[in-house]
Amino acid sequence: MTGAPLAMMELATEFLSCGATIHVIVLNKKGGLMPELARRKIKVLDDKSGLSFKTAMKADLIIAGSAVCSSWIENYLSRTVFGSTQIMWRIMEHRREYFNRSKLVLNRVKKLIFLSESQSKQWLAWCEEENIQLKSKPALVPLSVNDELAFVAGISCSLNTPSFTTDNMVEKKTSLRNAVRKEMGLTDDDMLVVALSSKNPGKGQFFLAFKINHFKGQILPNFLLGCNTWKA
Repeated sequence: MTGAPLAMMELATEFLSCGATIHVIVLNKKGGLMPELARRKIKVLDDKSGLSFKTAMKADLIIAGSAVCSSWIENYLSRTVFGSTQIMWRIMEHRREYFNRSKLVLNRVKKLIFLSESQSKQWLAWCEEENIQLKSKPALVPLSVNDELAFVAGISCSLNTPSFTTDNMVEKKTSLRNAVRKEMGLTDDDMLVVALSSKNPGKGQFFLAFKINHFKGQILPNFLLGCNTWKA
């Protein structure tokens, strides 16, 4: 799992560290996050229907983490007397197909949360096309990384000390990058592309992989695409 599930897991972890009680509703258990959720002691509900609706009705706050949650939100709203006052909906997707599957409930939640200004403008434009009036102005909350990742990446965080400053970590990251590229036989002029995401035709990984020969000898003299195993 990547993207939305990872972001929601990190958010749940932060809430737990503040003493909150967290229940996670997993709409699709494919991927590798279930063991990690268990390791972090994040409680996962057994189903995504009856029990999840009853648990949600008792919650102070419901955070939906993807446009894919639209069907769950619609089913929940049809069963609760609390309406949409609990629901904050963080939408990470950009494509119109996700708007189309979500549009019937976009105006039934308390607030939408987008990742960027450009994404927000696009979704608001689609809402205007469909005459959808939102309950409130959407919020912008960019993706972030936890302190462990920030530390390794050379981003200032709480783990920095006088002995391990941001500059030290940037230097370490650069050294590691150079060592990995050398081990792979890459020169400074070679481009390495790594696709770290779920495999989805709409994201273009298949198109890039199958069209890669068009780049040879033209734009990219040496091009290596790194990914996990694909099934055609």
